[in-house]
Amino acid sequence: MIFPPRNLECPGLGAALAMQNSETDTLAKSTILTVDPRSAKAVLVAIGCTVAALAARWAIGYMGPGVSPFPVFLASTLVAAAWAGIPAGACVATLGFLLSWLFFSSSSPGTFSPAGIALYTLSATAVIWVAERYRTLLQRLESKDLAFRRQLSFIQEENDALAQIASDVSLTQTLGKLTQTIERYCEGRAVATVMLLDPDSGRLGLGVTSRLPEAFITAIEGEKIGPAAGSCGTAAYRRHPVYVSDIETDPLWADYRHAALQHGLLSCWSVPIISKVDTVLGTFAIYHREKREPAEEEKQIVAVLARIAALAIEHENDKLERRRGEELLNDWLQLCSRVKMPSSARISTASSTVGTTAPNGFSAIPPKEAIGKPITILIPEERLQEEADILRCLRSGQHVEHFETVRRRKNGTPIEISVAISPVKNSAGEVIGASKTARDITERKRRDEQIVVLAREAEHRSKNLLATVQATVRLTQADTAADLKEAIAGRIQALAHVHALFAETKWAGADLKNLVARELSPYCRGDEKRAVIEGASAMLQPDAAQAIAVCLHELATNAAKYGALSVRDGRVHVDWSNATDGRLIFHWLEVGGPSVAEPTRRGFGMQVMERMILSLNGEVGLDWRPEGLACEIVLDV
Repeated sequence: MIFPPRNLECPGLGAALAMQNSETDTLAKSTILTVDPRSAKAVLVAIGCTVAALAARWAIGYMGPGVSPFPVFLASTLVAAAWAGIPAGACVATLGFLLSWLFFSSSSPGTFSPAGIALYTLSATAVIWVAERYRTLLQRLESKDLAFRRQLSFIQEENDALAQIASDVSLTQTLGKLTQTIERYCEGRAVATVMLLDPDSGRLGLGVTSRLPEAFITAIEGEKIGPAAGSCGTAAYRRHPVYVSDIETDPLWADYRHAALQHGLLSCWSVPIISKVDTVLGTFAIYHREKREPAEEEKQIVAVLARIAALAIEHENDKLERRRGEELLNDWLQLCSRVKMPSSARISTASSTVGTTAPNGFSAIPPKEAIGKPITILIPEERLQEEADILRCLRSGQHVEHFETVRRRKNGTPIEISVAISPVKNSAGEVIGASKTARDITERKRRDEQIVVLAREAEHRSKNLLATVQATVRLTQADTAADLKEAIAGRIQALAHVHALFAETKWAGADLKNLVARELSPYCRGDEKRAVIEGASAMLQPDAAQAIAVCLHELATNAAKYGALSVRDGRVHVDWSNATDGRLIFHWLEVGGPSVAEPTRRGFGMQVMERMILSLNGEVGLDWRPEGLACEIVLDV
């Protein structure tokens, strides 16, 4: 195993970093309407609102000296509480009362009666409560908006990494892209690293890292994998993720605890990087400067990045193997060129035969059957012209390098190979033969095609996802801006759930049982019997899975607001089966909820369900029974 250099330079990351920073700046600007109640800005807000209210009351006093000063200070209280929290609002309300008593009690004495003071106190309390509710709602919406931006950014980073592998970018740059992706996703609170395993020695060497301390790298580099060798060594040994939330007390870190704590590293999550043939290539690790367990979403993201890292490492190993083969071939050709052959042995069409060095590993033709036969026994008829072109090059003394083509085995089946052919010359410089080396590249071709397919599929799915999000935002309706944002966030989250399942299956689709369980899990916390799910595992194609995910979200949201999930004793029963014609029949049944009636108008959720299912030549049936809604979806899978 040859480890890449430590220096991490990823020129291709510039645009992605700029995009991420731009999104962060935009979000920061969107939070300018609120400030931290414990900050100095909150004090300035309270003082500014008080002064503005006092000035406004004096201006109003010129036109109506007897006007009560309380409404002006109540308005300032609302602004201060919504902007800087309850302490600022309470401060403005209190100062407003004191200043009103000091400056305006003589001009409007009726305002300061016991009833007026009580009314002011109740009004200020109500205003502060409403403002705080507004702040809480705004912060919640901002949090959902940030999570969605992070998900979209991760999708783009994933596409970029696959594109780098397909475009033959160096392993260091690709792995650096992956480590910086998770670091940005964690908002700079984590340090990621990739360790590569030397299969001969069983030791881990540094692949790439961006911000891990040099002294700590020195301490762990060359670590031998084992059952208690830190997070990375243990993960590689167990072939299973290892999540250490407290390095200070975990026994796995006994040999490396001092080095980690010395640099403030308190937790470490490590996922093994597994090849397609189920061998360990290395580990993908994330270090934190705080003690914490990974969330389920973080586990899924790291697992996806580890799979992409496996593709990149295997691609790099293929290149190294190919380069070594070429070097061996050049050495052998140089040796052949020194062999003295009779001057009468000249190349001709008749001499284009399979010699004693013909590779029978992939042709499966024994030497006794191949010697003396034309080389064309290995060439498909539609590629015979290639041999004529090769002979012309050899007659002129030229080499044929890295020529990828198709040949056939003894049984006639095709095989993809990479051919290198060199003329063999005697001491006089005359061409007396040719040396041909053919290497089976079937597996590499298959892997290259898989990388391209994955990259195209990721690009297609991300564009499709963004188009669906755009349509959702454009068509969603609500009575208030807050309801509109909440409805949009819920539908986008449903799409994010199914997208995570696509990543787990390398874009092959999503398992219906996992999809249903994930969508209904928020409603079943503490009571698993609220949703009964019955049905065998069924892999849905991406388009069908996306449609079912949106339908599940709409049905669950409706049940939570008006149906069975809106009351404690309500239940939902979900099952599916295959019809005789192979179509999927999906049932949703609500029981134990409030009595329902068919709505007088078709809402946006119903329209979305019908559009997505009908676009796939499916059918949707809704039965608004008094005891609960029943829905049947029939879909081609």
